[in-house]
Formats: sequence, structure tokens, C-alpha cells
Amino acid sequence: RMQNRDAAFLEAAARLFIQNAAELVEVEILNVLYCYAKCNYLNIGLVHRMIQ
Repeated sequence: RMQNRDAAFLEAAARLFIQNAAELVEVEILNVLYCYAKCNYLNIGLVHRMIQ
């Protein structure tokens, strides 16, 4: 898990989460946002899509 904290991986994963956001339940959304916060990484598009 630690090797997947680089910005390139986090950006690619964020794009996948954005595409599939409609399929996620609340606890999964919270887990995604929490994990990104723990990595000190913020993708505005991801946050916007998750709160819609």
C-alpha cells in the first residue's frame, strides 16, 4: 500500500472513483475521501463528484 501513494497513482485512482461514483454507497465514499486525506492528496473533481 505504501508504494501506491505517489501522485500519479492517486490521480489515476481518482479518475476511476469519479467514473464509478454513482455506484458507491455512503461508507465507501467516506473511505475513499478518508484515504485521500491520509495521503495529503486533494483532487477537487473527486471531492465534487463524491458529494453530488
